[in-house]
Amino acid sequence: MLTDITHAPVLVADQDAARTFYTETLGFEVRDDVPMESGRWLTVGLPDREFLQLVLQQGDGGGEGTFVLASDDVHADYDGLTEAGVTFHGEPTEMPWGTECVFEDPDGNTFDLLEPTEMDEAAMADLLAADQD
Repeated sequence: MLTDITHAPVLVADQDAARTFYTETLGFEVRDDVPMESGRWLTVGLPDREFLQLVLQQGDGGGEGTFVLASDDVHADYDGLTEAGVTFHGEPTEMPWGTECVFEDPDGNTFDLLEPTEMDEAAMADLLAADQD
């Protein structure tokens, strides 16, 4: 039986620059930084969370997929990350499921920054039904 998702790859052109961005700008912690025969195993994760760890994998750079990062104050995080030079695709927007905005890392990988809204089952069912129409 599958029990969890533990690691997800993020393609980066420069692992050292990515390490700096994820730790110094976003506040992640380095979990592993190990030279290997086939390259370098570099993972980062959020403080006080064992999983999910991002594998900063050497490649041609990103632009693949979107990860969702939860926030308890998306407006404050938006302001702080903007001041730190992070590129956003727009300002935080109120949606039925929460307040969200999208930013990218230096390699073009996109992240959805989300402050979720509490929704009861009926509201979620209504939202999903409306999406199917």
